[in-house]
Amino acid sequence: MLNQISQTTIDGMRTMTATSASRGFSAMLDAVEHEAEEFIIERDGRPVAKVSPVPLFSGAGFNRALTELGPNSDSTWGEELEEIQTLLTWSDPWKE
Repeated sequence: MLNQISQTTIDGMRTMTATSASRGFSAMLDAVEHEAEEFIIERDGRPVAKVSPVPLFSGAGFNRALTELGPNSDSTWGEELEEIQTLLTWSDPWKE
């Protein structure tokens, strides 16, 4: 079904009509998942959606970023967090 994909590209992504995307949804997802393909879906010749792989994140990357920042990268962060917490109020809607 992916043979109905246009050879027209927008920023390197192939385009397809909404009808073609609907009819070939499973094949399109396979291409996204296994080939990291990205698609622009068009309706009436206008781009309306982008289908692309979800970026993978890991805890290792987060830890690396924190290490690079260092322990004193934002000395006011804790104070700002406490201030925000005082502004938050929570009430149980079932007890009202």
